[in-house]
Amino acid sequence: MHKYTVLAVDDGPHNLQLVASILSPFYRLLLAGNGEKVMEVCIEKQPDLILLDIVLPGISGYELAEQIKAEPQTRHIPIIFLTVHTDEEAIDRAFQAGGVDYITKPFKAKELLARVKTQLDLHTAEKRLREAIDLVPYRLFAKDREGKFILANQATADFYGKKVEELLNQIEPPLPKGWKYQVTRNLKDPMHQIPGTVHTYEERLTMPDCQMWYFQTSKVAFTFSGSHLPAMLEIAIDVTEQKKREEEIQELNDQILAHSQYKDKLLSLVAHDLITYVFNTDMTLQLLLRKIDNLSKDEITKRLVKVQKNTDATQKLLSDLIAWSKTQFKSMTYTPVIVYIRDEFQNLSQQTDLLCQTKGVCLISKAPSDLQVVADIAMLRTILRNLLSNALKFSKEGDTIVLQAREKEGKILISVTDQGTGISGELLELLRKGNKEHMTTFGTQGEKGSGLGLSLIKAFIEMHGGGLEIESEQGKGSVFTFSLSAVTQNQFAHKA
Repeated sequence: MHKYTVLAVDDGPHNLQLVASILSPFYRLLLAGNGEKVMEVCIEKQPDLILLDIVLPGISGYELAEQIKAEPQTRHIPIIFLTVHTDEEAIDRAFQAGGVDYITKPFKAKELLARVKTQLDLHTAEKRLREAIDLVPYRLFAKDREGKFILANQATADFYGKKVEELLNQIEPPLPKGWKYQVTRNLKDPMHQIPGTVHTYEERLTMPDCQMWYFQTSKVAFTFSGSHLPAMLEIAIDVTEQKKREEEIQELNDQILAHSQYKDKLLSLVAHDLITYVFNTDMTLQLLLRKIDNLSKDEITKRLVKVQKNTDATQKLLSDLIAWSKTQFKSMTYTPVIVYIRDEFQNLSQQTDLLCQTKGVCLISKAPSDLQVVADIAMLRTILRNLLSNALKFSKEGDTIVLQAREKEGKILISVTDQGTGISGELLELLRKGNKEHMTTFGTQGEKGSGLGLSLIKAFIEMHGGGLEIESEQGKGSVFTFSLSAVTQNQFAHKA
């Protein structure tokens, strides 16, 4: 069984002998007749309790007690004063010096044993409490009305970069330079609330490198035992990882919602648009096969043109569906190369030549032969194809569409201008805000799009670091403009 160590300091040999005779059966004793080596013994032997005479040769018991309490390695040791003085002033001085109790001489054996046992039990309980709160991995502390720490665990000391002893009876030290501590959810001052009521709120610590830590802090007001002095007990739990998980869950929920909307859109397109194109193609071919012997060459050509239109529309829809699906699941890879924009305009003109002739629309392209841009070639072609397809869709016979590229302030501005039906002011505002990206309307000859074009265009342009601008007036046509990076001398040396 563990034996407590008691250090008795008294210049009277008889008193030391009496103390030893009473306590030695129960405790391990250290005896000192003066205060010369008491500090050295306390640091080396770490007694569990000190019995200290007030009157000592060369130094008073008060002064020696103050030295013991000033030393971090010994300040935790409880001191019981031995004194012949019973006046109030002497007793007050004893407690001010750090004493926890006193015994008047001559003392009785039962009293000495009782007081020593009581203080050792209290000290042991306090030590166990100290060890328990230091095991708490979160900041646990209490402050008095003046804001001074009256309790702090090791996690609290570590937070401020100090020792527990350095915090006690001190105002909260300033945070290191660059640290910013904020309450993200304000509550009333709990110090003025009903004692025992717990108030919980969130705090955020921002570090100089902008890294953020979140804490869930609970406060409860209480009063010191036997007094009416208010105090505040607080525990600050690090919830940074929980906060990150919550953000990840929210992001996942957003993705699930977006994917659900994506699924609904995809099913709608497959179930309606794609099936419609295939059905129309099939019906036209069946009609053609049944009546081919009775049809003139012009009538056959007319029906074949219809089949070609449906086939082209189906191919475009499938292409857009694949590209749009990749953007939804962030699996589209951006691979920039150097592109001669005039070459892309010419390729696009050739691909749409038949459609332009069919609708009676004139297509003009304007771009310097040496004008280069930095772009993902597949994405750029999808952007241009969709913008031109949209312009053709809303153009009338005799209208002109202009593809133009020009350099401005280190950027290449590419625009598609048409003289078609234009967009109403209300719808234009919705398009600019992104609220009608999946909307589709019929063209001048009943053409119907997938509703994916604008969404796809915006996604691809944003991957290039640009944005889409739309200018339009109902009945007067539209201008769609986007920007790409111009080629610099330090960029890639290979041509798409």
